[in-house]
Amino acid sequence: MEISEIFSAAPKSSFQLLGDPGVGFYVPAYQREYSWDQRNIYRLFEEVALGLNHLLESEDAITFIGTVISIHDNKYQTVHPLVREDVPSRVMLIIDGQQRITTLLIAVTALHEQIALAKVRLEGDSSVLAVWLKEKATETLRKLQSVYEQDMAYGDGALQWYPRLIRAYEDTWSRKKEKAKYASPIARHLFHYGSHARSDNSSRYSHDVASIPESAQAKFKALFNNFGEIRKILRGVAFEKGSVRLELPSFADLAGSETLQETLFNSVLPDSVVVLLKGAEGKKEREYQGLIVLMVLARFLLDRVAVTVVTAKNEDYAFDMFEALNTTGEPLTAFETFKPRVVQAEGLADYETSASRKSMLVVEQYLSGFEKAQDRQDATSNLLVPFALAETGEKLSRRLSVQRRYVKDTFDLPIQSKIDEKRLYIRHLAHVALFLDKAWLKGKGNQCVVPDVPKDDDALVHLCVRALRAASHDITVAPMARYFSTVQLVKERQPSDPDAYKCQAKELVTAIKALTAFFVFWRGSRTGTERIDDYYRDLLQKGRGNSLRPLARHPGRKSGGELPSAADFRDGLRDILNKEGCIKGKEEWVKKACRTPVYKVSSALTRFMLLVATHQTIPDEATPGLVIPARKGMLDLLTVDAWNDFEQMSIEHVAPQVRRDGDWDSALYDDPDTVEQVGNLALIPLKENASISNRSWDEKRHIYKILSATTEKQIEWLIGAAGEEIGSAFKARTAEILAKSKYLPHLASIADVNESWSVNLLNRRSECLAGLVWDRLAPWLGIEVH
Repeated sequence: MEISEIFSAAPKSSFQLLGDPGVGFYVPAYQREYSWDQRNIYRLFEEVALGLNHLLESEDAITFIGTVISIHDNKYQTVHPLVREDVPSRVMLIIDGQQRITTLLIAVTALHEQIALAKVRLEGDSSVLAVWLKEKATETLRKLQSVYEQDMAYGDGALQWYPRLIRAYEDTWSRKKEKAKYASPIARHLFHYGSHARSDNSSRYSHDVASIPESAQAKFKALFNNFGEIRKILRGVAFEKGSVRLELPSFADLAGSETLQETLFNSVLPDSVVVLLKGAEGKKEREYQGLIVLMVLARFLLDRVAVTVVTAKNEDYAFDMFEALNTTGEPLTAFETFKPRVVQAEGLADYETSASRKSMLVVEQYLSGFEKAQDRQDATSNLLVPFALAETGEKLSRRLSVQRRYVKDTFDLPIQSKIDEKRLYIRHLAHVALFLDKAWLKGKGNQCVVPDVPKDDDALVHLCVRALRAASHDITVAPMARYFSTVQLVKERQPSDPDAYKCQAKELVTAIKALTAFFVFWRGSRTGTERIDDYYRDLLQKGRGNSLRPLARHPGRKSGGELPSAADFRDGLRDILNKEGCIKGKEEWVKKACRTPVYKVSSALTRFMLLVATHQTIPDEATPGLVIPARKGMLDLLTVDAWNDFEQMSIEHVAPQVRRDGDWDSALYDDPDTVEQVGNLALIPLKENASISNRSWDEKRHIYKILSATTEKQIEWLIGAAGEEIGSAFKARTAEILAKSKYLPHLASIADVNESWSVNLLNRRSECLAGLVWDRLAPWLGIEVH
C-alpha cells in the first residue's frame, strides 16, 4: 500500500476548504461542544490583521491558522441519523479543527450580515462609486453565502439550503420538512441566519433564544457570545463604533497598495474609490469607507486565511495523525471517542433511558473530577489499563490511539454482538471506574472506602488497599475490580437477597487479603520484582493449570466462564509463591525476608510490614529488642486510622545508614544492605526522626525510652536525666520536641535493649518481625499457622 493511500495533506484557503461545492462537514458525537472564548476570537482577528498589513508589502502574505484533520466518509458510515437520498455528495468527518472551522463559519455569517447592512445604505445612489461598491458587495456576499451554506437545488422552502457544518445525532441534513433537523448551536445558527439573509437583508439578525429548550441553552452561550464579539470587532474597524479596534491598514495604505488591491479584488481600485479612501467628509462617504474595509477583511479571510487539510483513510489513522502533529487542541480521550458507539448500539431514541447510559454516567462522573485536559487523559488511561486486564487479560499500552482501538475492537467482538452482552461490557467498565474512584484514587486521604465491604472487615480491607496503593502496585486493581464487579452485579440483579450479597462481599474481602499477603511475601523476600506483574497477568488471561480458570471476563477476547471463587484465586497465588517464589512455608520466608533490604524495595511495603509485625504485640521481656503477641486490643495497628497516623511518620534506621566512627559496631556496615533490613527499622514522627537520626546508639536508646514512656512524669525525668545517662543534656529545641511527642509504644522493645546494637541483635529482630508478619498474613493465603 502506498502512503498516499493512507493520508493526504494539502494547503487550502478558507474558501477552498469550506466553499467546496457538494461538501458537508460533519462533527462526530464524541467531539466536545464548541468552546472557543473571547481570547481565541481576538487572537484569530489579530492574526488576520497582521496578515493584511503584511499584504501591503508582499503578495505572498497569508495567515496560517493550523491543521484540520478529516476523513472522507464516502460510505456515510459516521452519519447518524442518515437520510441517504439527501446527504451531501461528499461528507468530511472532522477529527481535529472543529473549533476553528466553527469560528470561521461564525465570522463568515457576521461579515455577511455587516456587508449586507452596509449595502442597503447604497440604495438610491447611482454614482459610479456606488455602482462599483454594489457590484463588489454582491460578489462578496455570494462568496460568503457559499461558505456557510450550500444550495441543494430543491427542497421544502428554506430546506433547499444546507448548513455547511452539522453535528452527529443533533442534526440531520434533509430537503424534507419531516426529516430535517438543525438543533446543535452551529447548525441552527447557520440555518436560521441563512433563512434570515435570504428573506431580509435590511435588518440585523437576532437569535431566537425563546425557541431553544431551556435545558439546551447553556451550550449555545459560546456561539452567541462569539457572534456578538465578532460583530463588535467588525463595527469597530469599519465604522469606528465601540471600543474594539484592530491594527488594520489605514485608508491611505489601502489606497496606495496596488499589491493588496490586485490580490483581493483582482484589479486596482477605480479612481473614485481611491479618492474616497484618501479622504471622506460626510457620513455617507465614511459608511462607504467602512464597507470597503469589511470587504477587504472578508476577502482576506476567505482567500488568504489558510489551513493544512490532512485527509486520512480511517479514524485510526486520523487519530494517529492528530497525536503526531501535536496540534494545539485538546486530544479527545479514548472514552469520549467510544461513547458514540454505545449510543449507536442502544439506538439514539432509546439511549437516554437505557442501562448503558446509567453505566456511562458512572464513568463520566468519575472522569469529570479531573478538570485539566492532561489530568483527564491520564485518568482515562489509568482506567482503561486495568479495565483491559480485567476484561480480556491484555496489557494495554498507554498510547492514546491504541486505547481508542482497544475499546472499539473489544466492544464489537462477535462474542458480545447482542445488546445485553454489550451492556455487561459497559457495566464492567463502570465498576472499574467506581472502584478506582472510591477505593483506589482516594487512598491518599481518609476517605478511602471499598464500597459494600462487610463492616467487620472494612478497616482491614481498606488498610490493604491503602498499602497496595501507596506501594504503587497498580497491577492489583484489575483482579480486585473483578471481584468488586461481581458484588455490584449481585446488588443490581438480586437486591432482595441479602445473603447472596454478603456471600459475594466476603469473596471480595478474601481476594483483597490474598493479594496483599502475596504482595508482601513476594516483594518482601527479594530486591527485584522478578516478574510479579507477569504472574498477575497470567492469572487474568490464562488462569493456573487446571485448578484456576482465568479471572478476566473474556480472556484472550474469547468467551469466559464464571469468575473463579476467591478461594481458588487465593490458592493460585499461593501456588505461585510456592513454586516460582520458592516460599513453601515460614522457614523459607523468614530466611529470605531477613536478608532483604526491604527499605530499598519500597517504603510503603516497609511501613506495612512494620505495622503488621508490631500489631497487638508487647516487648519480649525474655529477649530485649524483640516483641511477642499480646491480647486483642493492645496496640491495634491494622486499621486505616493507624495507617493514616503512621503514614505521616518517617522510617527510622536504628543504626544510621552512614556510620559514625566510634558510635556503632563496624560489622553493621560490612554489607551495606544490613542496615536496610526490617530489624533495623522503626516508625518515628518526622520531627523526632530529624532530631535523632545521626546520634549514637546510647543517645538513640534514651530517646526511644522517652518516646515509649507511659507517663508525663517519666518523660520529664528521662529528659532531665539525659546529661547523666548519655553524657550530655539535650538542646532546648530537642527537649521541647521530645516533651511534646506522641506516645509510641512500639519503640519500647528497642528501648529495653541494654547491650550494643549489633548485627546479631539486628538479625534476631529481623527474624522476629518477619515471623510475626508470616503468622499474621499466611492465613490470608490459606496457609495454616501453628
